Amino acid sequence: MKRYFTDNQLFFFHFLHSCDSYEFSELVKHQLERQFYAIREADSASTDARKNFTEVVLRLKVVAKFLGYLRFSPQWQVTSSIRKLSAQNAAIQAVEREGISTLQVARNASLDVKKLLEDSIRTVAISKCLPWLSDYLSMLSLDRLSLGTTYFKQLVVLLQLLYRSPRLDSLGETGLYMAIQIERIFLVLRLEDGFIRGSAYQSRDLLPSPEIRDALARDDEALDAGKTTRAQPTRRRKLSIGSGSTTAGQPATPIRKLRPLQVVIEDDSGAQTASSFALQHGDRAVKLPLSSSPPVQDESDHLADAVFKVHPKLKATVEFVVGNVTTDVCEHVVTRVVTSRADVLVDRCASESGLLAGRANPTSASTEDAAFAARASFQMLITSQTRHEANAAVVAALDEALRLAEERVSAAVPPLMPPWSHPTLIHSVVFVARQRTRAALKTLVPRSAQTAFVKRVAFRNKTLLKDLGAASKTAALSPTPPSEAGHVRELRRLSAQVSTSAGHQSITSLADWEAQTSRLLQCVAQFTSSFKDGVAAGVLVASPVALVLWDVVWRAVTSCVKFLGASLDVFAACELLSMREDRVEAVERTHVELVAALSTLLEVVVCSVPVDDDVAASRLQCMITAVMELMSKRLAAGSKGDVLVELFAVRTSSVLAAKLRAIVPKSVELDWNRWTDATALKSEGRGGWDAATKAPTAAV
Repeated sequence: MKRYFTDNQLFFFHFLHSCDSYEFSELVKHQLERQFYAIREADSASTDARKNFTEVVLRLKVVAKFLGYLRFSPQWQVTSSIRKLSAQNAAIQAVEREGISTLQVARNASLDVKKLLEDSIRTVAISKCLPWLSDYLSMLSLDRLSLGTTYFKQLVVLLQLLYRSPRLDSLGETGLYMAIQIERIFLVLRLEDGFIRGSAYQSRDLLPSPEIRDALARDDEALDAGKTTRAQPTRRRKLSIGSGSTTAGQPATPIRKLRPLQVVIEDDSGAQTASSFALQHGDRAVKLPLSSSPPVQDESDHLADAVFKVHPKLKATVEFVVGNVTTDVCEHVVTRVVTSRADVLVDRCASESGLLAGRANPTSASTEDAAFAARASFQMLITSQTRHEANAAVVAALDEALRLAEERVSAAVPPLMPPWSHPTLIHSVVFVARQRTRAALKTLVPRSAQTAFVKRVAFRNKTLLKDLGAASKTAALSPTPPSEAGHVRELRRLSAQVSTSAGHQSITSLADWEAQTSRLLQCVAQFTSSFKDGVAAGVLVASPVALVLWDVVWRAVTSCVKFLGASLDVFAACELLSMREDRVEAVERTHVELVAALSTLLEVVVCSVPVDDDVAASRLQCMITAVMELMSKRLAAGSKGDVLVELFAVRTSSVLAAKLRAIVPKSVELDWNRWTDATALKSEGRGGWDAATKAPTAAV
């Protein structure tokens, strides 16, 4: 029985159960009965009964539940074996009949619930009576003796007549809630369908008074006192969905609700709406399959109607959660699932058709026909695969959307619920919000996914073909020799590799630094070699590519300088000074190689500049000034606080300045003194630095 009590009520349940005192239980029962009638009378005398109706009903439910416990718990049969044995043992059945007779004579009528129910029917106020009566009778589920008395049989018959009363239908949604409360009572008491036709309930003495029977049979007035919002009457007829008619033979149009805010009226033919999309590719059109949103199942939504009738403010909470979750999930799956699948489709078709291979040399006469054939093959692949991929994207997007909706609704609803909310109420609201979100997503996601997929494929297709056409036209009109353009592209690629290898964000240890430095040295060597080959061939000095060339060189040089500065930060963070001498020497040798590689690159660049070219000399002056200033500031800033790291920084700057000073032409005016530290140059270990930088310089 503990499942009928909330967490804050379980304390009083266990307290009363552990006291096991007849006098105390009777005292508590009398006090609760007085409080019960006081709550009902205070509500009747209130000037604004509609305002505090919900609070009054909730208080009556709690008091009635404990009154039921105090009244029926002495007769509880706590084990199911006793109930099963009583159906087979004549002696136990005789004892039960004797117990029922005893209870029938000694019945305590201080709280006459049957009379209160009859009064609520006379005064048209069952919406306040049935909720607490349901909690009261839930305590009767283990008391088979009291249920067998004439009093409670009369109460059950009265509830059955009320459940079948036509006046209950006129309450609309409130009537549905009342019917659910009566069904809950029958379920708790284990009264199966058709129990009223059993021999135990056939006596005419069990029927209510003629006045009550007439009140239930009339159809001219509702059974509600008007304390809840009046809704349109909804007769509980059975619809024949297939024929579109009611049991009375009247034609009816089925109405299906698409949560949260849309209502679609379907015609009798049951035709489904469908949407189709066309993807244009020049003269071709890719037709997507006719698709419709998944059918929405008819549902009376009794739970939602009942919850919102008792707690109307929660309807706004559910609509807020459903609206926001639906919007966020739709945007998420369109961006992450649909768009990515469309990109994969276009890339795969372009790769399989050879369209991307034709971009490498679009001006070659021998490949012009092949490029045209590749474009035609690309269009055919797009046409044949878009239909299948669109359907797959819709299915994947819907599955992902439903999964995310379950998680987000379950996480969003509880924080928005009032603090006093019972766990059962929270679970019911979460269930309603989930159902409405699922219905909305099943309608919106397929349409949005199809539209987004088609638009993305069309955009990628148009962009890809446009880029191919522009590249072909530019390459055909460009006067640049093929060898020169090839060298520039190769240098740009190698410069990008140098920049990528110089990335230092993920370096956390000396081992990572050594691995990264090894890759960077390899990339710098390749870049220097390619640059030297271009200079030797005489293809990197023409004016059309001069500015592009300087941009590529600037990117490679600055990437190396920034990596040198980051290396000093790594040395300081790893406390290089506290390591073993052989480890320090290994790091020093690697650092020397990096400085030497940068010196070699700068020497090759300086030697490639014509002496009589004022523009080139000006660019060289600006580049060397910027590099040396960046070296001095960055290295000095990164070396504070560590003597060994500071020595590395000063030597690096001094060696670079000395090497550049020896090869830069006289026409390039630079202030070398401010970049050279004479004291640092005389410190021990200078010979190792000079030896490391002489070999690459001599090779140039």
